[in-house]
Amino acid sequence: MCLFGNDLAVAAQYMRALADDLDLIAAGAAPTKAHLAGAPVISRWRPELTDSDDAAVSGIVSSGSFCTASERIQVEIVAADPDLAWIRGLLGWYRLGAPESEFDGRN
Repeated sequence: MCLFGNDLAVAAQYMRALADDLDLIAAGAAPTKAHLAGAPVISRWRPELTDSDDAAVSGIVSSGSFCTASERIQVEIVAADPDLAWIRGLLGWYRLGAPESEFDGRN
């Protein structure tokens, strides 16, 4: 089984969207406000490495089309904003809220 189960058509759809978005990022044309409008927000995020030592962030996510609200998730970073406002993961765009470091010492 892979990330998309056995549905290769769904995998192809996500990979095409990722490739298109990477082309736009490389051209300086993405993400737009429209790309980020419906993107889940990851708050209380912190940088991490995946099990395969790839760059990722983990944190609490708002609701989105591929995640449940208030769920702690880890997202492998495919592309990231130098100002840490957004990341592009395999499944889509994410907006970055306040990092975990802003919550240190608070409940």
